[in-house]
Amino acid sequence: MILEGIPSLLCGVATLWVPPDGPVKATWLSAEEKQIIAARLAAEPPGQLHGLKEMLLDKRIWLLMIPDFSIVIALYGMGLWLPQMIKAMGYSNVETGFISAMPYLLAMGAMVALGWSSDRSGERAGHVAFGALAGAAGLVGAVWFVHHGLIILSLCIAASGIYAALAVFWTLPSAMLRGTAAAGGLALLNSFSNLGGYFGPTLMGWAKQQTGNFILGMGLLSGMLVLAAVSVVVIGRVFFPRRES
Repeated sequence: MILEGIPSLLCGVATLWVPPDGPVKATWLSAEEKQIIAARLAAEPPGQLHGLKEMLLDKRIWLLMIPDFSIVIALYGMGLWLPQMIKAMGYSNVETGFISAMPYLLAMGAMVALGWSSDRSGERAGHVAFGALAGAAGLVGAVWFVHHGLIILSLCIAASGIYAALAVFWTLPSAMLRGTAAAGGLALLNSFSNLGGYFGPTLMGWAKQQTGNFILGMGLLSGMLVLAAVSVVVIGRVFFPRRES
């Protein structure tokens, strides 16, 4: 964890001096490119939040906690128990390590693909819902199938859907938060959603203790992803209409 934290710490300090203070001071942009970016930044869509108090009083932030929290519960609930689920299939420790890496390798590609599709279409909420439902289907498949290959494939689909959904989700609050509101709003959302990092694994552990298997736990995580999909679609239709990029 220390090794993972060092690059983040160094990059965080470097951002105080390395990035230019706005597009006007970016030396690698031409004069025309600077004008284009400045014009787009000036033409902000309505409903932008700039102040901390303004952000706290806006119901959109609080409603977005529902899909965010639901996705993170599934992310951590599956992720922390994934090695044990694979180990229970009869694989060795080394085999378990390599197999456990497969879902995350595929998830990297899924995040890029779903993000590209969302950017290209300008649609956000539907893409988040698609990823969440794909994740839910993968979790169900992981306890429904018997063949090891199908179980592993289902886990790959689950991880890909969950991570891709979460990646696109963050475009929703980012689209309405600016300045101090962005710093406070994103921190508030992230802090609340990270509670799922406690409840997800705990829920899985409780379910396994009650039943002796992962079926109930995976079903509960799948239900949380369905809740995320439904809630983000409703929130998206009301507060985040489709916008061409």
